[in-house]
Amino acid sequence: MRSIILIPALFALQPLGALIDIQFPHAIVPLIQAHPDYPHGTQFTAQVGITGGDHQIYTEVNFDIPPNNAKTCRLNFHLVTPNKDPQQATLTGNPPYVIEVAALDPVMNTNTDTWNNRPAVKGGKVATIEIQMDGSAVVTGGYVPCASGTWTQFLIYPGSTRTLGLTWFEMSNPLNGITYELYND
Repeated sequence: MRSIILIPALFALQPLGALIDIQFPHAIVPLIQAHPDYPHGTQFTAQVGITGGDHQIYTEVNFDIPPNNAKTCRLNFHLVTPNKDPQQATLTGNPPYVIEVAALDPVMNTNTDTWNNRPAVKGGKVATIEIQMDGSAVVTGGYVPCASGTWTQFLIYPGSTRTLGLTWFEMSNPLNGITYELYND
């Protein structure tokens, strides 16, 4: 029994307490390099992409976190089988399919943010997400300071210069997209 307790330590994994809440983005804003000064506003579908090395699409997400007593918070990513239902998720490009997530200063504006006018990244990346064609995703990192009764905002962008096209419709059943998980320990 003691060896089971050591498994997270052996693999440098942080053991998580009980999941107390899952939050979904309340705002999803695409930033499109091809339209650098056009504000696309809040969308229902997120996009991350790169073609030809210089045409990129990033997405800002805003989570409105309710008051809570969480001790550990983590970003996670779920994707239903891509391309099976293009309204839920699509994935194209050259594997490995990698996206990264960075924290933003909480000044995101859904009406005015553009490729050329967006909040600064706060620190480095907080998560790297590798997605498989079957929809499975491995999140490396993702642990973030717990927010309570406030906003927390992130920028999602391609993790390499390889061609990538990823879209997803954020939903809770089945889980699809980026989530902010709150744990009690």
